[in-house]
Amino acid sequence: GANFLKVVDQIKVRLGATPVPLQLAIGAEENFTGVVDLVKMKAINWNEADQGTTFVYEDIPADMQDLAAEWHQNLIESAAEASEDLMEKYLGGEELTEEEIKKA
Repeated sequence: GANFLKVVDQIKVRLGATPVPLQLAIGAEENFTGVVDLVKMKAINWNEADQGTTFVYEDIPADMQDLAAEWHQNLIESAAEASEDLMEKYLGGEELTEEEIKKA
């Protein structure tokens, strides 16, 4: 199967675009257990008992915290580039809100 982060890099190189992932997978294939929401910075895990119709937000797994923080920072920087107001807020050291990130 394809490696998600390698595909993101290929998009940058081959298309000259700047992809901005909003989620990272937790596990792969038969080991897939959920995703990391890079906006909320929470893990989303689906309930296997009801075949994934419900989910819970949980802390990001320890082994993914550094990677999630790196991609969250990329997301914040991309959102800040969407408007002058957000860029000023970001450069001023203020946190962007979830709503601002989503709108950007």
